[in-house]
Amino acid sequence: MRNLAIAIGYRPLSPWRDIHELGQHRTWIPEFLSAGAQVITVTSESENTFLSSYDNFRERCRHSPRVAPWMGRADKFWMKMLSNEIPSWKFDKDLFNLKTDLSPTLFMMYQRAFAMWDWFLKETQSEYLLATMTGIYLNIKQLGRLLDTLEKIEGNFVAGMEIKTKNLSFISGAATIYPRRTIEKVLAARHLQPKHMMEDVGRSELFRSLGVRFYGVPYLDLLTSEDVSAFSSQLKNYTMFKIKSENRPKSDIEIMLELHSLLG
Repeated sequence: MRNLAIAIGYRPLSPWRDIHELGQHRTWIPEFLSAGAQVITVTSESENTFLSSYDNFRERCRHSPRVAPWMGRADKFWMKMLSNEIPSWKFDKDLFNLKTDLSPTLFMMYQRAFAMWDWFLKETQSEYLLATMTGIYLNIKQLGRLLDTLEKIEGNFVAGMEIKTKNLSFISGAATIYPRRTIEKVLAARHLQPKHMMEDVGRSELFRSLGVRFYGVPYLDLLTSEDVSAFSSQLKNYTMFKIKSENRPKSDIEIMLELHSLLG
């Protein structure tokens, strides 16, 4: 897998740091490194206290019938203030860390993608970039087969978890595979990206406008260890797993370790 670079976006705080170090680094990451893939983390350098506080507030109130409509209007206002320029970044080759000069908030996620794409084009020779996050487990066997399939696809495309609802479909930002040629095309047209609070929805709108096709990848949501057991006979058929436990403290690490023991 020397033609693959994997970039994992996360905040180096609990619980994300623990999930990355005690979950991902003890399960699938060593397998990909042994296979020749490059694996890095993507973090943010600066902290905007106001935007971080707003993030926390909107997470608590986004389902409130009274607050949500006003919050949507505020989101649109703040998003209009943001730039579509490539932010400053620096890459630590010893720590395999790409650090962006952005606040780690929802508002900045689409701009962090610009920095990640820019790093990929300038600092790697890989053909594919897999952009993901701490709550994701990757099945190396299925992903290897997927890359063989993608090699045969002509033109521009993105592959990943395709989310379909009644009104729209989009490729989730949780795990997306980009060919180098598609990144070059999309990054050059970044000024056309709609400033949507859900950055993967806005990004998918940009993909459509540029004629970039979607390639859906088999994935499975796992919320508990019981889910792992319930799907034990089917796990090997999935390429990506989205692990997001709802209990506190989070049990993502335990779920990831159990999943790995069954796939290994």
